[in-house]
Amino acid sequence: MPKKWENHWGKLANKDERDYRNRKLFTLGNLAIITQSLNTSIRDSDWKTKKKGKANKEGLIHYSARIETLTPYLTLDVWNEIEIENRAKFLYDSAIEIW
Repeated sequence: MPKKWENHWGKLANKDERDYRNRKLFTLGNLAIITQSLNTSIRDSDWKTKKKGKANKEGLIHYSARIETLTPYLTLDVWNEIEIENRAKFLYDSAIEIW
């Protein structure tokens, strides 16, 4: 979810919902290792565009599909606070198992 989610991710009903979403932005579940040029091309786009790409630039599916910590989430139709929490738990559990 982008920092400027308000541009393409829909309006939320109240300040509590907006604050909750904003807190999720910088959590582990919402972070992905991608190149600067990819990030620039999909920066504030909606989830569908982030996955597929924009104009002549491919998106996350093309560039990140083999990244084990991201691949399962690229099949999702929505990316929201619940999915961010689910991915954070997956990353935490994976780290515990590895270390």
